[in-house]
Amino acid sequence: MTKKSKWVLKQPDLEAAKKIGEALKLHPLCANVICNRGIETPEQAAAFLNPSVDSLLNPFLLKDMEKGVSKIQEIISQNQKIVVYGDYDVDGITAVSIIYLYLKSKGANVSYYIPSRSDEGYGLNKDAVLSFKNDGVGLIITADCGITAFDDIQYATSLGIFVVVTDHHKCKEDLPPAYAVINPKRPDCSYPFKELSGVGVAFKLIEALEGGGESQQLLDQYGDLLCLGTIADIVTLTEENRVFVSLGLKLLGDPQNLGLKALIQEAGLAGKVLTSSHVGFIIAPRINAVGRLGNAIDAVRLFTTSDPKEAESLAKMLCEENVRRQTIEQEILRQACAIIDKDKSHNTDRVIVLASESWHHGVIGIVASRITEKYGKPCVLIAVEGNEAKGSCRGLLGFNMFEALSYCDELLLKFGGHELAAGLTVSKDNIDAFREKINLYAKEHFNTKVYVEEITYEGKITDKDINLELTDMLEGIQPCGMGNPMPHFLIEKVKIEDITYFGDEKHIRMKFSKKSFSIMVIGFGLGSNESFRMLRNGDVVNAIVSPYTNEYRNKKYPALKLKDIKLV
Repeated sequence: MTKKSKWVLKQPDLEAAKKIGEALKLHPLCANVICNRGIETPEQAAAFLNPSVDSLLNPFLLKDMEKGVSKIQEIISQNQKIVVYGDYDVDGITAVSIIYLYLKSKGANVSYYIPSRSDEGYGLNKDAVLSFKNDGVGLIITADCGITAFDDIQYATSLGIFVVVTDHHKCKEDLPPAYAVINPKRPDCSYPFKELSGVGVAFKLIEALEGGGESQQLLDQYGDLLCLGTIADIVTLTEENRVFVSLGLKLLGDPQNLGLKALIQEAGLAGKVLTSSHVGFIIAPRINAVGRLGNAIDAVRLFTTSDPKEAESLAKMLCEENVRRQTIEQEILRQACAIIDKDKSHNTDRVIVLASESWHHGVIGIVASRITEKYGKPCVLIAVEGNEAKGSCRGLLGFNMFEALSYCDELLLKFGGHELAAGLTVSKDNIDAFREKINLYAKEHFNTKVYVEEITYEGKITDKDINLELTDMLEGIQPCGMGNPMPHFLIEKVKIEDITYFGDEKHIRMKFSKKSFSIMVIGFGLGSNESFRMLRNGDVVNAIVSPYTNEYRNKKYPALKLKDIKLV
């Protein structure tokens, strides 16, 4: 399959953009970007550019919140044991940490539990529930999980343990039989904002426990962890999530949380103005690594310790685990690419399916994403462990991975996920049959031989537009992410000069010039891309770029981040 790109102009409502630009004295390109975010009035634009705690919603609008808060307060007053039970990703780890720290500050008899990815898997399990019963636990609060744990919650209830679910994942038609189920995606929940992360729901819980009127105080105390988990879970950075991340990023310069401060120090980010990219690509992977390769409970220990030496030791361990994760990931990627290049049948397959007994199932999802990106095909990587094998799947727009797995249902032991990412468990003996059947599905439902990646840009930019005034204004669009993408623009007929590679040749640096105009351009992660490797000094190109403010030796100047490029 050939991978190509198609550039698509996202045209704003020009009249609304003009009003916004005039009212707020914004550069027309900046006003276009804001309007393209669904903002129609100067008042809405002002709120977007200046996120405020005042815009946070009443936590008691969440269905079952009042009921859940009442039960938690009752359990605390009776000094019964509480366990906060979470997921092993960053969202779950930060959610557990926030709830635990808050309850502990209120004198609760509270502990926490994160299941082992390799031994227990995701979510509640009966063995853990039985151990809680034997330890005298009266209440389980789930964090970032529980919405599909019907049997396990029923089992806990039968043992006399109350369960309060806090989750944000999609619900089935029926809800689990918990005492309270707090999830904005409940069909009967009228909460206006449905896109909270797991840690976002956890924060709404402690807001409610505090009475609903101390949001600023709670953000000051827990906003650093809230920001971290929200960014890491790749939820839409709009409405409440935008407030959490915008205000939280300001706290990350000097975090309240001792463990997070130690991790930022160990990651080499101390003293820097942190962005969502720093969080998503440097901090979060260090936390995820321990959940993928070891036990995520160590990350909760990091975020809940009050001992500086323990924080320093745990932060160092997380960073070491991340290096180990990267080494394992690179080796699996090397092996996978070698298989694809050697076995020419993968050239005709529309879905790449690879399996190995030497692969660690904790990192194959990351590698599957890289294979999909490199070859422009959906990918399933499978780690074989005895007679069973666990797989991670990555799809492409236009190919629904969940539907493809549903088509292969009789060959799989279990599966779950959504359109672009999913997981499966399959018998070792059925892997070849699975590869054949999912490719049969792809042949019927994914007929294109060319994968076209659509890249959206928000207007044309010229050398006259690019200055510090514009780049500083565009900083107001931050934090960018899901629902608020990085603004990109088209620059035309510029000449390439001074091409260099850096960071083990992963990244590319060059200059664009036109008459007397010259500007530095950085292409992060593009150094290994074959299309970019073919560029030569003197080439005239059109490019999709994002302007930003760069700083070097205490001097600021405008620069461009490169997204895509085409020869003229």
